[in-house]
This record gives sequence, C-alpha cells and structure tokens, in this order.
Amino acid sequence: MVKFVNVQIRNVYKKVCSTVPGLETCFLCNSGSECKTCQSRYYLNDQKKCVAFDGCDVRCNTCLTTNPKYCTTCDYINFKRVSTGDGNCVCAQSQNYAEKYGSCVLCTEGFCKTCTFNFFECTSCDATKNRVLVDQSCPCLQGYYETDLDDKICLKCHQTCYNCENPTKNDCTECDSLKNRYLFQGQCLCKRGYIETLVNGVLLCLACHPRCEKCSKPQDSTSNQYCTLCITGQKRMLTDVFKCDCIKTYGDNNGIADICFQCYYTCGSCVGDQPNDYI
Repeated sequence: MVKFVNVQIRNVYKKVCSTVPGLETCFLCNSGSECKTCQSRYYLNDQKKCVAFDGCDVRCNTCLTTNPKYCTTCDYINFKRVSTGDGNCVCAQSQNYAEKYGSCVLCTEGFCKTCTFNFFECTSCDATKNRVLVDQSCPCLQGYYETDLDDKICLKCHQTCYNCENPTKNDCTECDSLKNRYLFQGQCLCKRGYIETLVNGVLLCLACHPRCEKCSKPQDSTSNQYCTLCITGQKRMLTDVFKCDCIKTYGDNNGIADICFQCYYTCGSCVGDQPNDYI
C-alpha cells in the first residue's frame, strides 16, 4: 500500500483556480493561467499541469503526494536503494551496491571488491582473484591472464611469459628482458648466447660460454664450452669437442682475446702476432 506524506504550503499570492478553464484540479494559481499547487491526489508535472496521483515512483517506498518522484523513504528490499535526504534514492554504497545501467548491483559481481556509486569505478580489488587496483579498475596482476570463469579469477601465465592471454608457453604477449628473453611468435625465447635450463623447477635463461653464440649447456667451472655455434666475425670454428677455437693461422693469446688475430705470416698457429709467437 502506498503511503502519503502531507506537506504544509507556504503562503503565496494565490486565488482559487477551480473555476478557471483547464485548471479544475488546481488548488493555488498565479494570475489566472499558471498553477502553483494542485488539489489533493494530484501533483504538478513539468508542464505545470495537475496530473492525477497514482502512486510513488518505483524507487520510492513513500513519497510526497505533491510529487511522486520525491522519495521520503526508498525501497531497499527490492531495489537496494537508500534515501539521500533530498528526495533521491541512490544505491546502498554502505552495503557495497552501485549503479549499473539503472539498477543497483553488488560491486563484487564485476571486477571490483568495492566501488564508488558507479559499478565500473573500483576503489579496491580482490587480491585472492589476483587483481590489482589501477586507475579505478581491477586488471589481472602481471603474469596472470583474464578468464571466462564465473568467479572472475585471473590465472597464472606459463612461467616463461611476462604477460599472456592464455596458459601455454605459446600464448605470451610480453617477455621479461631482465630475464634474457625476447618475444617471438607468442613464445619468450632465450636471447643469443643463453640457453634455457631447468633449475629447481624454474626455467631460466643461463649464459653460454663467452665463445658460443649458441650452446647445449650453460657455462660452468670446467674447461668445456658446450658450443653448438660460434660467434660470427671472431674467426673461430666449432671443434669436435664443441669448442670455438681460432681458425688456422689465427690466434687468441691463449684464450684472452675474444676476436682471433692473424698470426705472423710464417706461423701456422700462434699465441701472438710476432714471429716468435708460434705454437
């Protein structure tokens, strides 16, 4: 049942209007043609006409009989709205409700944990869903990707990806250059001079021996190089034991020089470029 609230009208310049044509339902009017206040069970609309009162606005629980859109109390049970004290009904933010396309819905039905009166403006995010607050939104944490799951949880990318769009190693969208990786056709591959190695369950890009452009194992404390390709331009060739040694008539000063230099013309191999530096 609709409840009505009586309102006391201040004294204004007025006259009885019920005898004026077109103002039969008007109670108070000014200078003959403009209604100021309507009779009981009527209210004044935007066109200054008295319209029959047939109930409060749907958002109201109770309202003024002179204005069905002016809520004195709001319908929380059905619409989750509370009064602002000035006739309006807004979503109950204290109960975590916010406005979405004209309806009040819980902030948690979206990506927010809490939000402003606007459903799409987050004030905090749910860390258990792997989300972080950025400019009033809750995107996935770095290294996680969006899913179509009902709980809107973000799932972890493949460990080689910095960011991704799906869970496999072929779904990377960004790589971590600080971990010596680069993006190629959806994969985060190790840079030249590095080899992917599993260490305690973690895939790392570890450095090859300095003589290698590519290798089968990372550099270790032994004299082995494990090269599979030598660095272009260093005048080196790959040996049967997977080392990159200087080509014939070139030397590197017993491994000190990165780029092999040409031996003295009388030397077949050398440690330096002088006549007596032959081996």
